[in-house]
Amino acid sequence: MRALWLGVDCDICTGNRKALVPHRNAPLTETGRLRLARCVVEDGWTLRRAAERFQVSPTTAQRWADRYRQYGEAA
Repeated sequence: MRALWLGVDCDICTGNRKALVPHRNAPLTETGRLRLARCVVEDGWTLRRAAERFQVSPTTAQRWADRYRQYGEAA
């Protein structure tokens, strides 16, 4: 059985516990961080709006956007 919870695909079982495996567009993956940064830097989203959309704190959104501004996609 597969379950999707907050962008995490939970279909791998290890013993009695399930291992959380993020799907590629989950907010906390590299792709998710890049998407948030582009929304802020290139599309002009506010930090609060991006943070709410990607379910992270505004401080985290600021950090990711600043890294993107400074180092580009490689960051």
